[in-house]
Amino acid sequence: MADLTTNPSVVRELIVSYQQTLVVAAGAQGWRPVADWCRVRRQPARVLTAWNPGFTRPTLAENLTNNAALAERLAVELASRSTPFEIWPADGRAVPGSGERQFAPFHESGFCIWGASVAAVRSIAEEFGQFAIFAFDAAGRRSLVPCRDLAALLAGSGIDPNGEEPVVDPLYLIAVIRPKPDERERAAQALASLQVATRAEAGCELYDLVCDSEASDTWLMIEKWSSREHWNAHMATEHVAAIGRLESELMREPTELRFYEQRS
Repeated sequence: MADLTTNPSVVRELIVSYQQTLVVAAGAQGWRPVADWCRVRRQPARVLTAWNPGFTRPTLAENLTNNAALAERLAVELASRSTPFEIWPADGRAVPGSGERQFAPFHESGFCIWGASVAAVRSIAEEFGQFAIFAFDAAGRRSLVPCRDLAALLAGSGIDPNGEEPVVDPLYLIAVIRPKPDERERAAQALASLQVATRAEAGCELYDLVCDSEASDTWLMIEKWSSREHWNAHMATEHVAAIGRLESELMREPTELRFYEQRS
C-alpha cells in the first residue's frame, strides 16, 4: 500500500499526474488510444495497473512483479465469470504539462478491460493498492474513478479528480531506407526483426515497410505514433540502437526521416 498524505498540494499533483497521462491499448490492429478504441467498438472500457502511482517510488522490478501478479489475478477473474470480459495490454504515457511530475514515471503498463463494471475493476485495483482507475464510456470520454484511499483524501479537499484527457497530436513519418544491392536480404531480415519489436511498443499505430515496384532499391518505413513522446521512447529502445549499429554495413546512405502533420 502506498504511503498516504493529507497535504492538499501533494494530492493535487497526484491528480494532475493522472490527468496528464495518455492511455493506449493494444488490440488486433496494434496500439491505439483507448478513447479511439471505445469509439470504434462502441463500448466502454476500464484501465488499471499495479504500478504504484502514488507517494512512494518502487523499483522497476517491483512494479513489473506487481503487474505480473495483477495479470494472474485478472486471469482468475476472467475464468470465474459466466459473462467473460476481454483483457488487452495497456500503457499510460506521461504527456508534458505544467508543473513538476512527481509521481508518474515515463510509462505505466497495465490492462484495458472490456465488459467489466467500474465497481468490479475498481475493487481489483484496490487489492493492489491503487489510487484510481480510468473509466471510458462508449464515446471515448474518460473519467478518473478514485479507489478508497484516494476517495478519502479527496473528501472535502475541493479537488476535482476529473479533467480533460490530454489532446495529443499523432506523429507521422516516413523513413527512407536505401539498402546496398548486395545486402538487401540481410537488410530485409534486420528490418523484419525491427518491425516485430516495434509493433509491440505502446503508441505504435503503423509500422509498414514498402517499396516502389519501379524503384526497388529504395524502401520506405511508413510510421504512425500516438504521440511524439511514444516515438521518442521508440528511438531510445535497444532494437533501434541495434539497427543503427548495422546501418553502415547494410545501407548505402544514412536513413532519411521525413515528418508529416495530419491535415484532416
